[in-house]
Amino acid sequence: MSALTGELSIRDRVKAWWHGYEPPLPSDSSNSGELSVSPPAMDANDHPSPGSRRKWTRERAYVAQLVFGAGCHSPSIGPRTSEMIASLGLTSEMTALELGSGLGSGSLTIAQASGAWIDGIEPDKSLAQEARKFNEGTKFKDKIGISESLQDNSDIQRHRRDAVLCRESLHRFGDPKQIMTSVCELMKPTGQLILTDFVLVDGVEEEQLQSWIDISPEPMQLWTLDQLRELLDGCGFEVHSARDETEEYTGTILQALHAFATGLGDQPLPVHWREWVMVEVEYWARLVAMFENKLLQLQRISASVKAKS
Repeated sequence: MSALTGELSIRDRVKAWWHGYEPPLPSDSSNSGELSVSPPAMDANDHPSPGSRRKWTRERAYVAQLVFGAGCHSPSIGPRTSEMIASLGLTSEMTALELGSGLGSGSLTIAQASGAWIDGIEPDKSLAQEARKFNEGTKFKDKIGISESLQDNSDIQRHRRDAVLCRESLHRFGDPKQIMTSVCELMKPTGQLILTDFVLVDGVEEEQLQSWIDISPEPMQLWTLDQLRELLDGCGFEVHSARDETEEYTGTILQALHAFATGLGDQPLPVHWREWVMVEVEYWARLVAMFENKLLQLQRISASVKAKS
């Protein structure tokens, strides 16, 4: 059975739940501990709809955490972040930066796993606000900062970084070249970059991914792997390796959706939350379809700052 077939089965199970069952709030045991998320205060009679193109709102942030766990805006953030930083050798004396830090779970994982000081850069104001709330409930809050801008933050500019992590986020920054040039300038000569992102398969045009792009929460810039390598090279990085992790990431998505679907409880959920959950599931289902149809890949890139000549 293909991953897409598995995804459709999961979608059908969630649709069955649509008619009157509420999922328990899952927790990402790798990083959230006893943390939980409460629904935003809202008049049920005036509850907003997710709409055709979802922006990041309090409602979407809450539902993403229903599906993926407290502090998570995408699947398996804790385990994936831990694995990505394992080779970096971070310690409590080091400083790191996370681009596209989302709801804060990745930055928390870095602080927990290494003790390093970590600044998360989240360009979406709503996500950044929710991330600050999330981190206030953790014992590592003094180690973590969340900002919406890299260039405009003087505290960030004062500290050189030992490592930078960017997980499926560069494509949603307005000016990727500017942000990566600024990141390179902030890194120590020994600094390391680990970046994962969606890239177009050679010969594929963005229009072929329109069904997924249309329900994405923000405009995006997609490129081929060669274009991404060229961008990083022009920003001062030496790319050491690129690895196709599409299959692993597809499995991660499906495993998360399967866990959510099989954990559906038996308490009624208001209709407005059911609609938001279905839209969230649809977004990830369409992404899986893009992977399965060989239109899109997830690539992991390891790079470092170029040596000064």
